[in-house]
Amino acid sequence: MATQPMNMNTSSASTAAMPKMANEKMDQLKKQSMNYFGWYLETIKHPSKVVNESKYFGLVSFLLHTIVFSYAFYAFLNSMFTPFAKYLAAEKSTFGFMSAAVPTGMDLYFKIFPLVLAGFVMFIAVGFVCKKFMVDPQTDMFSYTNQLATYSNSLLIAELLIALFIAVSMPGSLTAQGPNELIRNVEMLSLLFFIVPGFFAIAYTASIIVDRAQVKIDKIYVVLIAVMSNTVVFFIIMNIVRGQAQGKYMETIGKNFGKTIASMLGIDAG
Repeated sequence: MATQPMNMNTSSASTAAMPKMANEKMDQLKKQSMNYFGWYLETIKHPSKVVNESKYFGLVSFLLHTIVFSYAFYAFLNSMFTPFAKYLAAEKSTFGFMSAAVPTGMDLYFKIFPLVLAGFVMFIAVGFVCKKFMVDPQTDMFSYTNQLATYSNSLLIAELLIALFIAVSMPGSLTAQGPNELIRNVEMLSLLFFIVPGFFAIAYTASIIVDRAQVKIDKIYVVLIAVMSNTVVFFIIMNIVRGQAQGKYMETIGKNFGKTIASMLGIDAG
């Protein structure tokens, strides 16, 4: 019977320690966030100076890249898909069944996010493999991601500008804009979308060839191999995505094709 108070005391002590542990974790998170922000500012000021302050900072940067760039794509595509989905929904008798197959809102964002994430993962993986086995065998995944993030962190500013530009200059639907305004905004947006890949290509190339190690293969050829490998992997991913999308839409159309034809002919399909 004497063990019951001891168990109660132990339980009370554990319960009292939980808020303390939560506060400590929160303090650590705040500290790491401030450390990351300081590291990020340093990479903006000196992008060619790689500082491995934390092995996870590079991964955090690419997660932020993915979130912001996905939103920029989402905002632009959503402004085109939304009126199209509304039109299909309005034509219920003929095309209503297809409106559900057109992604909009958060459904569209969560379709874009994994594609953008897969793209960054592909570039990082191929760049790391090429650097490790052709340039510097001593490099590891974390040091490489930190190096690539250091060179490309300024792109986050460009990506935020793209997202803000879309949010401010484009309405919920592109159809609400006049022709001249629409063309001007699309041209400006296209320019921004070209700047980001161009800058990333420079950072990506530098992350592979900027090294003091002596290599057997010329570094230009290493970059060429990396770019070709990325192109092959990119086309494989796009073909898989295209095949899945076609399969989904063809299945939707196939299931409702008979009803659609019957509706157009004024026949009760039952």
